[in-house]
Amino acid sequence: MRRDAQRKADEAATLRAEVQGLEVRAREMGVAVGGQAAAILAGVTLFEGDGLDHPDGGSSIRAFSRSGSPGSPNYLPPDSGIRINELLASHEDAPPGWIELRNTLPQPQSVGGYSLTIGTRDGTRWKLPDPLVIPGNGHLVISCDPVLPPSSAPDNLNTGTPLPSHGGQLFFFNDTGQELDRVLYGAQIRELSIGRSSNSSWRLLSSPTPGAPNSGNATLGSTSNLLINEWLASAGENQEEFVELYNSGTRPVAMQGLRLTDDLSISGREQFSIPPLSFIGPAGFVSYRADDSPGTGHLPFRLHALGETLRLYRSTGTTIIDEVTWGLQERGVSSGRQSNGSSIITPLPFISPGGPNTDNPRADRDGDGI
Repeated sequence: MRRDAQRKADEAATLRAEVQGLEVRAREMGVAVGGQAAAILAGVTLFEGDGLDHPDGGSSIRAFSRSGSPGSPNYLPPDSGIRINELLASHEDAPPGWIELRNTLPQPQSVGGYSLTIGTRDGTRWKLPDPLVIPGNGHLVISCDPVLPPSSAPDNLNTGTPLPSHGGQLFFFNDTGQELDRVLYGAQIRELSIGRSSNSSWRLLSSPTPGAPNSGNATLGSTSNLLINEWLASAGENQEEFVELYNSGTRPVAMQGLRLTDDLSISGREQFSIPPLSFIGPAGFVSYRADDSPGTGHLPFRLHALGETLRLYRSTGTTIIDEVTWGLQERGVSSGRQSNGSSIITPLPFISPGGPNTDNPRADRDGDGI
């Protein structure tokens, strides 16, 4: 029973992520999603198929949650046995990220002409070479190194596009352009991967295993260790407003569904929910741009330079994890905790989104004068 409940919860979380992805895509296209349309999205239900192929113009209605095909015939996602199995996001000054595909079937499967898209579903598709076969129960690793040119050479597969560490979307298509799999993820921890666990749900893994079976799930810490650590509410020239979170604990924390808002009304608690598969490392930082923009890594509101209150809520209920209040902010100067996680709130001597408040990110650490 517990496994069934967990499976249903995972499916619900996946559906919410897909609906969120649809809303993001609509906003990117300049389409407002509200009123009846929002209600329809919120009420989408998946159900067991009845053996019909749901042809165009048929009387059988169902949600095409993973196979939207505007301008083309309707289709249900084909099951090829090939899945996106693990990924490592790209971080600055770290080895390049990568994507791992897995053949879940015992017999070899061709992936020649299959493609991947990093970013929007309608973005540029990077194609796998043809022929190319993944052995039964085997794995295929594809580099995501932006320093090197894209390559479809079987011994040097590289999309040439990084997997953003602040979050993004990854889509996998077969050789006819039908979507087979997708992953919507949020903030990632340096040198830790996410992947499918034993029940096929996506989790933070204890260690990366490119080309091999996935490791066990990482041991996670409590969301009560999270703090609003730094913010810039009055950006100067060539600056961007932001909010930074800090994990004061010794274990990574899953942030999926936590709510960050500057609207203290009851409805305002739902202003922004942190995307699925969002994690923050021990003594780590995650920053969000407060630019009233859609997409991962962004907040759908701006900060008030004249002063306001910012709250971080648990994923459900009214429990406040952390709260900060500020008054008039000096232009181009961030505020935050005097040292990471401390209770003293003060203007900071330098701006350091995604890094310690006590370290100047522009300091000449190696003494070379640059």
